[in-house]
Amino acid sequence: GIFTFINHYQPRCSDSYAVYQALKSSIPDIDLKHYGEGSDLGTRSAFDALKGARATLHIKDDGVCCNAVIESISVGVPVVMDRVSYRALGLEKYVVDHVSGMLFDTVEEGAAILRKLSEDDEYLEQLRETTLQHARKCYQLDSGSIDEFRRFLNRALDGRILEASNPECLAVSKKRSGGRFDIHPSERIFFLHPLGEKPEVHDSSFQFNDGSATSVLQAAVKLKQYGYACELTDSVNASGVYLVHPDFLHWEAFKNVNAFVVSVRNDRPAQSDAHCEVVHNPVVGELNPEGQLFFIPNYSQKNIVPRNHGQRGSIIENIVYSGRIHNLAPEFLAPEFGDWLHSHGMKLDIRTDPETWTDYSDVDVIVAARDFHSNWINKPANKLVNAWWGEVPAILGPECAFQWYRKSELDYFEAHGMDDVKASLLKLKEQPELYQKMISNAQRRQQDVSDEFVTKEWVHTLEENIKPLVREWFAKRAS
Repeated sequence: GIFTFINHYQPRCSDSYAVYQALKSSIPDIDLKHYGEGSDLGTRSAFDALKGARATLHIKDDGVCCNAVIESISVGVPVVMDRVSYRALGLEKYVVDHVSGMLFDTVEEGAAILRKLSEDDEYLEQLRETTLQHARKCYQLDSGSIDEFRRFLNRALDGRILEASNPECLAVSKKRSGGRFDIHPSERIFFLHPLGEKPEVHDSSFQFNDGSATSVLQAAVKLKQYGYACELTDSVNASGVYLVHPDFLHWEAFKNVNAFVVSVRNDRPAQSDAHCEVVHNPVVGELNPEGQLFFIPNYSQKNIVPRNHGQRGSIIENIVYSGRIHNLAPEFLAPEFGDWLHSHGMKLDIRTDPETWTDYSDVDVIVAARDFHSNWINKPANKLVNAWWGEVPAILGPECAFQWYRKSELDYFEAHGMDDVKASLLKLKEQPELYQKMISNAQRRQQDVSDEFVTKEWVHTLEENIKPLVREWFAKRAS
């Protein structure tokens, strides 16, 4: 059968019991063995009995516990979990990411997954093998090393702050109180922005089209979706850690609270009065003698529509610049360059409307160079990252952020003048196989700049770099 684990089998804190009952009613012919406080079977199954389960279903509420999840994975029994539990447990990286399609948002989705696991032996066997291989590969453990496996996970999660969907069911820090974890006021994380309390920033259609929005708003939204405990706000009303873009860093707002201020610099000048800074240019992050600068990659533009390869193939016709016109080298606007493009069957399309910046469907090549001689140490690598997600070759200026990401010539063409731009365009036009290689490479590089990767970099930086500075600062103020 399928073993189910619910912290409180009888209704108490959340909807977990109701979800279980709804699932049970949807699939009455499938044997669900339920465990949890209040169940006749007890809170946990015997380890040997667990090995015989087809899968385990986890619907959690307050006091979320990962032991049953860990035990299930360690013996190759696939895990099924509702998304609320997935976020509350905080074991995404370690436990369930390797099994696609095993998370559900609705009772109907959960019932469909459980039915497939119950009836499809071939599918189940594949998942069992994948689950066990993942545990062995990631943690280099024997299948019987459950204790070591559990200790590894406890170490990996030590000190992380994670947030359940129910505000009464927070899982945070190492300090436990009354069955729940509590956040110390000094470590409350606030992302401060004028749009911080606007509900539309959480809509999937909302576009983060300027530096302050991508650096602060998008980071906060992604962290909250990931399950990290933080708050979006448009005002300063409590003590804690405030992350704010320099454009909105008004020091008088912090005069009545104990605020540890983190400047999320983006492409702005250094903020010497901030307690520390987050930068999006990796070279700046490396020039950090006092340990007060922390590099976190910027998120890509939201909702990018990639190039329509099926329709456009290896056509090199639409050469596109997307952005503000003052950020494009004037040589691109010269009539002679337009004439040259026309003579080779190409045209320059300058898109200054932010509403068009995410649509790469008809783009054949991206060009972006502020000039051909500066390294622009304050600028992030947005144009390159967005080109990879748009699955389009890019011709870029010699900026240090681009160079830092570059692993091969397939990543992008670097131009030191218009002759380089022309040569790169001709090479792409005359070598369709090179064009296809650059597209394939862009698709591979997406994993290095994915939203998930950037979000985990945020969590790591906040927990491992910024939080220690916060504790030290508050301790000095208290002494």
